[in-house]
Amino acid sequence: MGISGKLNRMGIQKKLLFGYGCFVLLPILVVCGFFLQRMVSSTLSYTEDLDRVYFDQTAANVDSMLRANFALADSATSSYELMKYVNTLHEFHPDEIEPYLDYGRIYDSCLVKFPITSGSLSKLSVYTTNPTILTDNVFLVSQKQTPLKKEIRERVMKAAGSNVLLDPILEDGKAYLAVGKLIVSDGQERIQNILLLRTPESELCSLLGRGDQQTYVVGSSGVVLSSNVREAVGKDAEEFPALQRILERMPDQPVRETDTVSFYRSMEEEPGVSWRLVSIMSRRPLMEKVTESVWLCIMLCLLSIVGAVGFL
Repeated sequence: MGISGKLNRMGIQKKLLFGYGCFVLLPILVVCGFFLQRMVSSTLSYTEDLDRVYFDQTAANVDSMLRANFALADSATSSYELMKYVNTLHEFHPDEIEPYLDYGRIYDSCLVKFPITSGSLSKLSVYTTNPTILTDNVFLVSQKQTPLKKEIRERVMKAAGSNVLLDPILEDGKAYLAVGKLIVSDGQERIQNILLLRTPESELCSLLGRGDQQTYVVGSSGVVLSSNVREAVGKDAEEFPALQRILERMPDQPVRETDTVSFYRSMEEEPGVSWRLVSIMSRRPLMEKVTESVWLCIMLCLLSIVGAVGFL
């Protein structure tokens, strides 16, 4: 007996239910499933595009701030008056006033150009081994009295006059981003001058933004220079598995995991100075909202089906 024969033997009620299931219920379920799948896919794609735009803007802001610091360091080391003063062995006599006048002129000329006082947003200092100039432990600092850390001195000396983006420096209970640069002397091998520019790390952190993401700026040494995950600042990236996975992959495209999507950017300002930006964005709040919408659609479909079948 064929299908037509079976249909002919059905009662009117069963025929209505069969027709409803085949020509109404099944198309509705297919269309609803397709719509839900497209809605979830479109929502995630649109959100990822927005996250990419936000990440690119963050990378541009970080790049702009670090470039400004490098430019300030370059400007300071190109100051002829300052370079001449710190690289010259002066005849210093305590009874003479001329050394104090020289120091005053250098300080005043640099104060106009550079943020060198402790009350400024950034602090610029020159650490010198020149024993014949006046030092104030703020702008001009004696390396004999206040020696630089060995790792800072070695990295700056190795760069041989290029800017060095150092690991965060802790001063007065605050973390500072630091740029170091060797001031090349005029043949005076006995003199070593190192410029150190410090900017509050919180200024860079303010550019990293939203609370639904974890953003890290990692230096070439693998130390976290800045992050909105505050406990990560100044620590090695290896201590944070999610961050380390992204750094090892160095992906060109977003990395999608169960509850997160991650973006990566590597930048090199000049030879030997590089930093990496990683942003790990949580998908859990978005997926919770999408799941709520999906379940609402399913419940409405089920109510419609049950109501229609009950009516028939």
